[in-house]
Amino acid sequence: MDTIRIYRKDEDAYKMLEKACMILNATSATGTTFTVGETYFDFGQDWKWTTILAVSPKYGHYQALSPRAHEDIIFSTDLLKTIAEIKTDKFWLDK
Repeated sequence: MDTIRIYRKDEDAYKMLEKACMILNATSATGTTFTVGETYFDFGQDWKWTTILAVSPKYGHYQALSPRAHEDIIFSTDLLKTIAEIKTDKFWLDK
């Protein structure tokens, strides 16, 4: 299944991203706010996707997830564990 696409709000994948945002907002180390939204995956190809977006006091607006982390959340059977693993990545900005 290709996870890099636009999701409707009633899709399970969208709901998983929303749940992840709730957890990320509750556990943010820097006051970063996380929301589900649409952004470009590849601007040159006009390819958009639904993912988690962040607004950070330090970094401003940014795309919070890599494609791999995005997929991990969508297919997660243990969302708390999945998010904990994502937050250990060296490129995770909310530290």
